[in-house]
Amino acid sequence: MKRIAGIGSSASFLLVAAAAAAAACLLLATGGMAAAGDNYLLAGETLHVRQSLTKSGNYSLDMQADCNLVLYDNGVAVSSTGTTSKGINCELRMQPDGNLVIYDGSGKVVWATGTNFGAGEGQYVLLLQGNGTLVLYNRTLWNSTALVHA
Repeated sequence: MKRIAGIGSSASFLLVAAAAAAAACLLLATGGMAAAGDNYLLAGETLHVRQSLTKSGNYSLDMQADCNLVLYDNGVAVSSTGTTSKGINCELRMQPDGNLVIYDGSGKVVWATGTNFGAGEGQYVLLLQGNGTLVLYNRTLWNSTALVHA
């Protein structure tokens, strides 16, 4: 299993198929609410313990009860944040500043992408694409192809 790069990782840029970019723009424009089963989180939304983002029935991003955020491909773990046992009642937040952060139940930062672009409301979205890649959009800020091999 690979670890998803976190705090201190440099922002990566990814050439994205037009359909994926169009989907992200549509999500940003409509302001839809994320819930378990959706494949995106908008700025200000949260993925709680035992909730998942899913795409095409093949890929899921699960916020596990042990505080580990895990990307699965057909039920097989392929990437994680490596945050097992780092807290309880953890949640993943897509912050308005562009930073994707896991907080424990006391509000302590457990993991982050390091994509904080300062104060202000941004139109950011975390998207789980059909090929299993996680991408932060406004423009591409970070993607899961920047992985650390275990």
